[in-house]
Amino acid sequence: MYIRIIITKTIWITFLAFMISCRSLVMPITSEDTDPTRLDAIYAQFTFDYGVKGIAPVDMTNSELTGGTLTEESDPADANNQCIMLNKTSTVATNQLTMYKDFTAVTQGTVSVEAKVRVTDASNWKQFTLFANTSTDIAGVIIGDGGNMTAINNTGTNYTLISNVLVNQWYTVKLALNLSAKTYDVYVDGKKMTTKPLAWKNQGIAPGQFVRMLFRNCGSTTADIYYVDSIIVTASNIPGLVYNSGTDKSNNTSGMLMGRTCPTLYHISLPIGWTPTKKWPIFMYNMHDGWDGVAPNDGPEIFAQKRGNMPFIIVSVKTKSIVGNTNGYPQDVLNYCSATSDQLFDEIAVIELFQQIKEDYNGEDKFYWDGFSASGHAFWPLVMWRSEFIAAACVSAGNYLGIGGPDPSDLGRGMTSKGVSDAPERINLPVKQYTGANDAVAEIGVTTGKGMWQQFMNAKATCEAHGYTNVSIDILPGVGHTVHFDAELAYFYAHYMSTHPAH
Repeated sequence: MYIRIIITKTIWITFLAFMISCRSLVMPITSEDTDPTRLDAIYAQFTFDYGVKGIAPVDMTNSELTGGTLTEESDPADANNQCIMLNKTSTVATNQLTMYKDFTAVTQGTVSVEAKVRVTDASNWKQFTLFANTSTDIAGVIIGDGGNMTAINNTGTNYTLISNVLVNQWYTVKLALNLSAKTYDVYVDGKKMTTKPLAWKNQGIAPGQFVRMLFRNCGSTTADIYYVDSIIVTASNIPGLVYNSGTDKSNNTSGMLMGRTCPTLYHISLPIGWTPTKKWPIFMYNMHDGWDGVAPNDGPEIFAQKRGNMPFIIVSVKTKSIVGNTNGYPQDVLNYCSATSDQLFDEIAVIELFQQIKEDYNGEDKFYWDGFSASGHAFWPLVMWRSEFIAAACVSAGNYLGIGGPDPSDLGRGMTSKGVSDAPERINLPVKQYTGANDAVAEIGVTTGKGMWQQFMNAKATCEAHGYTNVSIDILPGVGHTVHFDAELAYFYAHYMSTHPAH
C-alpha cells in the first residue's frame, strides 16, 4: 500500500510539473457554445473587401502612423481576400501604427468584438484593445508577448496567458464583455480560453460601457507586420435604432444619421406596421442633386409619403459622387476620395449601411437601388460593381460619363479601377431608367454630345457587353427633369410582389 501511494504521488507531481513546464500550451476551456454573446445582434461588421489596395481604410480612424504604413492589402494566405496591414518598417522603438473605431456607447448587457489577427513576428507586442471611453482601456489581448498571446487583467500590469502564437498564422480572437460586471472572456478560434472572467483593466474607474476598439502595432526595434481582418462587433442592446413609421425621414430630432461602420450620412423611415418578427424589403435612395432632404425638394420625405402601405424600409443615402461637393462628410472621407474616387467611397458607404440596416431592422438580403440625375455617378457603379446585393435598380434621368463598351477604361468617372463585376446576379438584374419626354437635358434621340438619353445608352451598352440582359428605359410623357417618384415606387413594388407571391 505504501509503495502504491508513493507511485501515485510521484505521478501526480510529475503531471503538475509537466503542466507548469507547458505553460504556453494552454488548452481550451470550453467551446464557444457557452458564450453568452453568441446570439447577440451584429452592431458593426468590417470585411475590408471593398476598399482599394494601398490605401488606408475609410471606415477606420488611422493615427500614430510613424515608421510604417497602414493600408488595405491582399491577404497573404488568400489573394482573393483583402485585409488591413499595419506594416511597421521602422526599428525605432518609439514608432508605432494604430487604427481604431469609435461607436455610440453600448451601456447595457453584453458586447463582443471578434477579429482575425496574424503576425510576422511573435516576440513583440501587437494590441487588440477595447475602451470604455476614448482614454480608458478595459480589455484586450497582446499578440506576440514573447511568443504568446496574453490578456490584460485587473490593473493592466497582470497578463493572463491565453495561448502561444505562431507567426504567419491567422487566429480568430473574440473579446466578450459583461458591461455590468466589468469582466470579459477571451475566445480563440471558437474556444473559450479563460477559466473564469477576467476583471477589466481600470475596473474601478471605467464606466460600464463600450465605445472603442483599437489595433496597434506597438513600438519595438523589430520591423514586422500585423494583419487584421473580418471584424464583427455584437451587442445585446444596440443603441440608436430608429423605430418610426409613416412619413418621418428619421426620428424627428436626430436629423441625418451616421452609419456605424463607414461614416455614411442617411435618413431612414420604417413602413407602417413594421415589426422585427418578419423580413422587410429595403429601398435605398441615392440622395443628391437638389433632392437632398431640404424642403420643398425633399426626396426622402416625399418617397416616405408616397410609399403608403408599401412595405419598404426607405433609406436615403447622402452620396459623395459629385465633384466639388463635400456633402458634409468629414475630412478623412474627403482624403480617401481624393486618393481614390468618390465612387469608391460610395460603394463602401452604401453596402456597409445596407448591411447595418438589414441587421437592425430584419431586412431582406438584397436592396432596391434608386437615384436621380447626377446621383447616377453613384447609381451606375453600384449596379456594375455590386449586382449581387441589388434586387432591382431604377434611376430618374441618371448621369453616366462612360462611352460604353466592354473596355473597363470606358466605364466613366471613378470606375476605371474596378471594371464590371462578373457576379451571376448581374445577368437578370432588372435595371430601369425613367426619363421625362420634356426633359431638356435628356436630349432624347440625340446620339452626339452628352445628353442624358445618350448617357443611358452608353451605360446600357457597357452593361450588355458584360452580360446584363435586363437594362431598359421608359420615356414618360408630359414631364421634365425630375424624380419620377410614382413610377419608380410602382416599378419596385411590382418587382417585390412578383418575387413575393405570398404577400
